[in-house]
Amino acid sequence: MVYTSGSTGIPKGVAACHRSVIDYLDNLAEAIGFDSETVFGNQAPLYLDGCLKDVFSVIKTGATAYLIPKKLFMFPIKLAEYLNENRINTICWVASALTVLSTFKVFEKVLPKYLKTITFGGEFFPPKHLQIFRKYLPEVRYFNLYGPTEATGFSCYYEIKRDFEHDEVIPVGIPFRNTEIILLDENKKVPEPGQLGEICIRGTALTLGYYGNFDKTG
Repeated sequence: MVYTSGSTGIPKGVAACHRSVIDYLDNLAEAIGFDSETVFGNQAPLYLDGCLKDVFSVIKTGATAYLIPKKLFMFPIKLAEYLNENRINTICWVASALTVLSTFKVFEKVLPKYLKTITFGGEFFPPKHLQIFRKYLPEVRYFNLYGPTEATGFSCYYEIKRDFEHDEVIPVGIPFRNTEIILLDENKKVPEPGQLGEICIRGTALTLGYYGNFDKTG
């Protein structure tokens, strides 16, 4: 059971299931390349769906995960040193956690030399900060992830292979396998190109719905 952020009202309990979690983890391993050599540095609290990526993927792939002490995010240099001390090569953080490193110019003092993969989602990641990461860590693979709690975590992924201007928006990319993204208008019809629509998701990674709230479950 995971609760939504409450951005559209009161937080609602979302009931995930074995099917949705297994499919989600399979998709992440396939698209991003998690395997037994992956060493995660976990930032997401264990009560949020974000922790599924780096905690449950350990069970799926035989990877390793370190639960980074929350206090280290207040000491960016020590945070980077922690990544090196534990040879962490994969971080799946929200943008505000990543920008702790770029804002305080940590890379000029300590470079996380083992990093190979960085994913971010849940928040807008300013391109100016992405440019800093790519400047100091050019060999790292970067992924923008998009999706709601109701789809177990993330539904789309985009691998970033270029710098973005400050006024550009980083794409959300393409759906994971077994996931379909549909735009529907207020009449539940597919809109014409250029018209607005609501993002709807269907696929095996969908959760069972809102616990005890059938009316809100689409």
